[in-house]
Amino acid sequence: RDEAVTRNNQKACLSQALKETVKEASLFEKARLEYRRDAVAREAEERHRAFQERRELRLKAQQEHNRLRANRSKFSRDVAERKHNVRLEEIKSHYEERIQTVEGIKRDKEKEGKVQQEALSQMRASKREEQ
Repeated sequence: RDEAVTRNNQKACLSQALKETVKEASLFEKARLEYRRDAVAREAEERHRAFQERRELRLKAQQEHNRLRANRSKFSRDVAERKHNVRLEEIKSHYEERIQTVEGIKRDKEKEGKVQQEALSQMRASKREEQ
């Protein structure tokens, strides 16, 4: 009978030890899964953060590209406008010179006409005196 009690005690101890081992294994597995879940979450956050950074850098690069293109375009427009203005000034000065030349010719003709008129009137006057 003592042997049966001892065997029962041993079985109970083994059963208890098995239950504790299973419980520990379960807790260990639970902790392992939790750690793995946290690691996956950290990895996902890191990937998302890296993605956000790349997107922000791409956006900044695009904005800088657009700014430079706009400046280049503005510069080209300014250069073209300056060239156009220079050309207009050249045309304006050319026509102003022509106008001055024409006005000078008119003045010369008017002076010549007055001189001729005076000469004609002097000739008439001298003819009248002769008569």
